[in-house]
This record gives sequence, structure tokens and C-alpha cells, in this order.
Amino acid sequence: MIPLLILACGGNEPTVNRILPNMALASSSVDFGEVLVGETVTENLQIINAGPGQLKITELEIGDGSYDITPGSADVDAGEILDLLIEFTPPDFGDYASSLTISSNDEESPELSIPVTGTGGDGPQPDLVSDTLALDFGDVEIGEEKVLYF
Repeated sequence: MIPLLILACGGNEPTVNRILPNMALASSSVDFGEVLVGETVTENLQIINAGPGQLKITELEIGDGSYDITPGSADVDAGEILDLLIEFTPPDFGDYASSLTISSNDEESPELSIPVTGTGGDGPQPDLVSDTLALDFGDVEIGEEKVLYF
């Protein structure tokens, strides 16, 4: 059911305005960057109801099983914001590109899709540099210790 707002006017005929939602997204994409294989990282995507009617999110779908979405559906009142949580858990090394599709009762944009990307990796690695390429311990007697630094 679509809510209607009936406004009386000076003439004989009333003015009828439909009260509709208007779905807007705070971001045009979600990029997780590099995530450790097997670890889970969560990003927030805000869905904004910029219209005067109640926005009903009926379905959220993402094509890749490496991603999970919470909540699965929701109602967003006029002027309110829904924080959509997207989790990424890369099962293996490599790039994971998908698309998040949001279905709603917004008549102008009943379905919005945005790209969701992430990479499974081994995380930041140390960048070690040595001032020498080899250590020469020379002759060391059995049972003695010799310490060299680099």
C-alpha cells in the first residue's frame, strides 16, 4: 500500500500527493583492501531514506560467498539511515570482486547495485634490511661463544 497525502485547496478538487521513499547510498563502492586469508573484516555501508515515505529493503544479495550482509532486510523511516554491515572473509589468496544488489520499494530505483571488492593476502610483511650480507665467526673453540651483530 502506498501512503497518500491529501491536501485541501481553495478550489473544489483536492490535491493528492504520493508519499514515496527515496533510497540513497553514502558510498558508491565498498573496498576491503587486503585482508588476511581466513580473517574477517567488517565494513559499514549506509543506506539513507531521503524521501518522505518508509523505505522497505526487501532483499540484499551479493554474488560471492566470501561476503556476508547484516541485516538481510529492513524498514527505514523517512530521513533515517540504515547501517548495513558487510563482512569479508577471504578463503584463499587472490582478488574477490562482486556486486551488492539492494532491492526496495523505491519506485525510481527499485534495485541498486554497487561493486564490492577485497583481496585475500598474507597482510603486511616486515621490510627488513641488513647492513651486512654475511657474518664471519672465524675460528671458535668448542664450548666457547662468539657474538656478532648486524
